[in-house]
Amino acid sequence: MIKIKDVAYSSNTQLVISLSVLLTFLFLSFYYIWDVGLGRINSDGATYYVLALEMLEAKSVFPPGWAYVNGDLMSFGKPGVIALMHLIGIDGYLSYQLASAALLIFSAVIIYSTMREIGIVVPFAILAASIPMIPFSDAFMFHANDIGSYLVRFIHISLLLFLIIKLTSRKLKDGVFYVLLGAFTVLLFIIFSENPRRYVVYFLVPAMGAIVYYVAVTKLSATNQLSQVHMTVAWGAFPRIWLVLVLGFLSIFGSLFFYKKLEIINVDWASAATLSPLSELPERIANTLYGLGYLSGVNWAAGEKIASASGVTSIIKLLTYPLALFAPIQYTFKSMRALEFPQAFYCLVAVIGFGITVLLLSATSLQVGPLVESERYIRYVFPFFIMVLVCNFLLWKYYSILLKGILLLAFVVASISAVQSSLNWSSDSSFESRLLFVKKLEEKGVSVAYAPYWHSHIYTLLSKGSIQFRPISLAGTIQPFPGFTSKQWYANVDTDATIAMIVPLGMETKLLSALESSCYQLPSEKYSIAEYEVFLFHKDPTTDLFGRHIPKVCIGANSRHTVGKYDAISRALKTDSIDGRGFLHYGPYVDLACGRYVAKFDVSNEMANSPSDLEIGFVDVVAGLGKNILGHSAIGANSGVIEVAFEASKGSMEGMEFRVFSAGVAEMQLNSISIESEGLCSD
Repeated sequence: MIKIKDVAYSSNTQLVISLSVLLTFLFLSFYYIWDVGLGRINSDGATYYVLALEMLEAKSVFPPGWAYVNGDLMSFGKPGVIALMHLIGIDGYLSYQLASAALLIFSAVIIYSTMREIGIVVPFAILAASIPMIPFSDAFMFHANDIGSYLVRFIHISLLLFLIIKLTSRKLKDGVFYVLLGAFTVLLFIIFSENPRRYVVYFLVPAMGAIVYYVAVTKLSATNQLSQVHMTVAWGAFPRIWLVLVLGFLSIFGSLFFYKKLEIINVDWASAATLSPLSELPERIANTLYGLGYLSGVNWAAGEKIASASGVTSIIKLLTYPLALFAPIQYTFKSMRALEFPQAFYCLVAVIGFGITVLLLSATSLQVGPLVESERYIRYVFPFFIMVLVCNFLLWKYYSILLKGILLLAFVVASISAVQSSLNWSSDSSFESRLLFVKKLEEKGVSVAYAPYWHSHIYTLLSKGSIQFRPISLAGTIQPFPGFTSKQWYANVDTDATIAMIVPLGMETKLLSALESSCYQLPSEKYSIAEYEVFLFHKDPTTDLFGRHIPKVCIGANSRHTVGKYDAISRALKTDSIDGRGFLHYGPYVDLACGRYVAKFDVSNEMANSPSDLEIGFVDVVAGLGKNILGHSAIGANSGVIEVAFEASKGSMEGMEFRVFSAGVAEMQLNSISIESEGLCSD
């Protein structure tokens, strides 16, 4: 039997060249992580640091108070590594940087180990291991180092493939086999527990498809001279393969059961994707191809001259880079009957996974927005993008001389472009300005800050957790950001600590309007730092955002009324004069859960010396645009807080109003309306 290692010539020169390439890209990656990347980390990336803090605080791998997104638990990725860093005394952005570096190194190690297990010579295995470190583009570096979530998924898939390849080796002794089988079963359970749906698509379907396809093809190749060898590989370890499959499926089903038993808060975004109209498919496929080009570095500036060195380089990339992706796809199927099981299995998983993710990205709402948005959404293909590139080294023996020359040119151009682009990297000044921003908040004594999502977690990371930047949404009112955050964070801060609300410059009016609409107090101090407007409060202006099951009825400039006006100083609604007859307040048409409630109306007037039985108006609770009166009470001359008990039942739970009517015989002021629950309906 002819093996790759028998024909691939290895020499000291090849070894030196491959090590030089690997160390060069490793240096560039570390330089990026330790310097350039610090200014590019965003709140998505910093989420892993915040989740690590939550894991340590809750003493749980899966903190029950964390709001997960798309069902991704993420704990056995970068958050887990950061948590380990904290346990040994390394915190802040240093723990984040070290976690990024550790994952990158581990991805290279697992590629090298898999290549050697398959039989690839050392120089080729080293070059394959350098793939995750090559700075093809800013997008590639961002996903490999800054965010890292899809690099982690690549590591998860690669670990499972390595163990399957190891377990199907005929040279493996029984004792070692059972140890590795146990490790495979446990690892499969852990990985699928992170998100069963994702890994069904990312691993189970490609792996099973690869096995079925390989067995089908090798069985049909009985006339081929090598067929008996492949039949031996495929069926000689028959009992072991079945044992791996049976225990593997049991582990997956166990992880599904475990996942369903976890009580987690989850927000479905990408996992709620839908099929797009068929008429949009051609455009979406083009967008995906553009995204692949952008990820691999096939792009150029507008007005690039063709005759220039950069113009020629761009054309070479455009012509050669696609081959690095599509040659492995073609030769995986073309050379199937000549490949040994480990080589065929790895490349089939890579190709099938690549095809599935490209199809899903092109045919569903995973791809949102115009062409340029493809630069972001191409991340779903990232794990298989690396695997397909690695397959070039597995299939190199079967490539034609011309194809080898083209791919070698592409690799050289990619290497030179990577070094050239790194020379243009510079320390992002935004990192220093961010640190200065955090320092000024610390000097003000701020311990908790509320900010829009993209301006939140990044500062928790840079403050090393000394300031909790709680992400919020400013869609009319102030609400907790639905995902990537902790439920515990939104509990009201009862102490007199300094609280900040932070928005980018130009969003001051939006924040103040949201504060008013949410019935929150106004800030005691305001100032600008760098690109932000900072509002300080000496007491937490919010209530328990996550715990608010009963809507608030806010008195503000947007309150509905037919008489009176809003007074911004007293933050109350007042009638214009004693002859104003009408509703001082109606609305806000909110929905309540079925149950018993008490509405409290704080009403004041200037008729303290009038008879107590004098009615100057009424308050009521209604539904159905006033047709269904659920509770009613008169407003007397000496009224203060008026309580109205009512029940919300089927037919009266939606569009509820809390009205205050002025009879026009006295000046009246509405200070507040609150709703308290007396008990919900039993199921």
